[in-house]
Amino acid sequence: MERVRSFAPPNQASHEALVEIANTMLEEFKEEAIVNKLGGRFKLSSLIQKRMVALNRGARPLVDVPTKNLMQIVVAEIMADKIYLDNSGEYSIREEPKEAIPISDGGPELGDLE
Repeated sequence: MERVRSFAPPNQASHEALVEIANTMLEEFKEEAIVNKLGGRFKLSSLIQKRMVALNRGARPLVDVPTKNLMQIVVAEIMADKIYLDNSGEYSIREEPKEAIPISDGGPELGDLE
């Protein structure tokens, strides 16, 4: 009969890092700003889930954060207004506003009239 190998307990440093990340995330969710930004906890959890699936499937993060933690990446994207839930309940990427192109009427510039 073959014995099942036991897994070594995580080292203390990695465990403490995970606890710190979890506490940070919980604090962000306790703040109502992120909940209100999306219109409720259900919409927030739905957006997080859908975006994390996309990231797991190879989508690129839309923000520069020094972590590979998908939850932190998604929260940073939400807070930076990079993603949102559209009317159909799917997540969408907010397009950057295009820079306005100055329109000239072909007439003289104001400085030329002096």
